[in-house]
Amino acid sequence: MPKQLTSEKKTFKSKFDPSMSILYKAELERRKNSRVIIKRHKSKNKFSAKKENGELAILNGRYAFITVNGETRAWPIVSTSHNDTCHFALSDFAQLVEYAGEVTFSRYISKDKKKKAKPDNAQCEKFDNASGTYRPDAEQKAQAGFPVEKYVAPTFKF
Repeated sequence: MPKQLTSEKKTFKSKFDPSMSILYKAELERRKNSRVIIKRHKSKNKFSAKKENGELAILNGRYAFITVNGETRAWPIVSTSHNDTCHFALSDFAQLVEYAGEVTFSRYISKDKKKKAKPDNAQCEKFDNASGTYRPDAEQKAQAGFPVEKYVAPTFKF
């Protein structure tokens, strides 16, 4: 488990409007096959992911993520907009999470041309706390599960 920046773990409550639940349920149904569970390897900045059916998934590009009960879930962000993250649906409608935001992964490519890139070998390029649903504090970034030095503050208000 990553080192905490504070002595106790803080959780973040949903700012979700319950009247929108039908829309979020539809979004969860649409995206559930693209949701992955992210695992951090012993190496400081190596990650892998599995789909909910246990299949290995390739991490590459931008993802919305939430961390709840020590597990990080994510799905791809398919547009350039930050309105496409649906953190509440991603969390299975959890009222409290440890962290939420966006993360960008790149494929780790060995400098040794003879070695192929493994599907379970992604690197975190950057992450943030861009979640309008949960609005986590930047100070709690260690709870996200990514290397804290990769944190970048969002460039927009949410």
